[in-house]
Amino acid sequence: MTYRRKTAQEIKAAVQELSQEAKNKVEEYAQDSEGIRAYLDFMSKFYQYSPRNNALIKESFEGALAVKGFKQWKEEGFSVRKGEKAIEILIPSISKYYKDKEGKLVPVSEADSLTKERIQNKEIPVTKQVSGFTKGHVFDITQTNAEEKDYPAYYPNRREEYGFRGDSLLAFNRAVEVYTREHVESLTFQPIPSVAKGYYELGAHRIVLNSRLNESEKAKTLIHELAHAKMHGENSPYRDTTIREKEMQAEMTAYVVSKSFGLDPDDASIRYVANWTGKFTEIENIEKNLAAIQKTSREMIQGIDTQYGFELEKEAEKSTIEKESGIPVPEKADEISQHEELEEGKERPDKPYILIQNVQALVKDGQIPMEKGNFYTVEETEQIFEDMKEQPFKIRYQLFDSNATDPITDKKLTKTVSHSYRKGTFTQASYNQIAQLKDKGVQHTMQKVNERELE
Repeated sequence: MTYRRKTAQEIKAAVQELSQEAKNKVEEYAQDSEGIRAYLDFMSKFYQYSPRNNALIKESFEGALAVKGFKQWKEEGFSVRKGEKAIEILIPSISKYYKDKEGKLVPVSEADSLTKERIQNKEIPVTKQVSGFTKGHVFDITQTNAEEKDYPAYYPNRREEYGFRGDSLLAFNRAVEVYTREHVESLTFQPIPSVAKGYYELGAHRIVLNSRLNESEKAKTLIHELAHAKMHGENSPYRDTTIREKEMQAEMTAYVVSKSFGLDPDDASIRYVANWTGKFTEIENIEKNLAAIQKTSREMIQGIDTQYGFELEKEAEKSTIEKESGIPVPEKADEISQHEELEEGKERPDKPYILIQNVQALVKDGQIPMEKGNFYTVEETEQIFEDMKEQPFKIRYQLFDSNATDPITDKKLTKTVSHSYRKGTFTQASYNQIAQLKDKGVQHTMQKVNERELE
């Protein structure tokens, strides 16, 4: 089934409805006393550390609240995730002392045999004192395999498993990721020494996501951080708003965009916005903020939607190729080169090549001039590029060489980038840029797109 992309009117209507829905829910939000009690009961099970150790925990892992040792987590039925770095704390060393004839405290370990016997018979009183400190190691609950059901509802930055009613969560995630990379300097996934799910770094204009996230958390968090990048970057008109407004704008945008594609962060988003804004009592001009949220949401939905359609088509085509050839098609471009043949009689050229992954690719006069699933060198595609000059289309590149650079922007390629050309804008100079791919070792695919989608 072909994915039907959203029209501008549909996007506008959805954004209006969802932003108003979020506003109403935040205004009506009320904390559940049972939920608060469950959170307090949950936290009462954890050891209360000294101010000194609390400072060490905060310094090592910002936001850590529920911490236990490796063995303790195992006894609770949880495992610490592989690669997680332990939080160091100080554990007091307790020693036993007794008083000698002169009233001085002496370690029991240094007493003679007669004195030890009297101590054992409780003839000589013993006191316990801290004699020093050793290093101990603990882990926060977010560093374990604890799932959403294992957290109380009011636990800050708890793991979430958002429902998804769309066609493919993986395809949606890829679409959000590709769209994000087009609007920031870099996007990385790595363990963050914090309970934070991700962050946007203003100076570097980059986004970092916590690699602990599941697929639904990844999509929603990335949309939230991208909203920060678009709305609160260097040249954004909303950059100088308050922190409360920024968090409200980013989270409500994430709510609207996510729900428009079938990802439902409902309770978590509403609680987040309500807590940051005091149910909007801390926000001066809610209507002005809503207008900014709606504008950004429309832009993001339109951009993600175009890419989402492509990812779904690519996913369907991948499935078809696998069924027809019996050979799994890997996700990463550098793994594709390991397959000498995709179908019988179709050998991979030694030169950099194009792999047509999409049955909808490069349509001219109702025909597909390239056979799907086959490999073509850049030279073999020259006439096809020539034919495409008068048609709108999108070209995508995937990294095929660790030293490859994008010939259009001259930036080092990371994973996947794309460029769109409106009708009549693909010139000989454009082709010359693309042709450099044969010297860069880059795989690329092309997709014909609707003229309206490039506006």
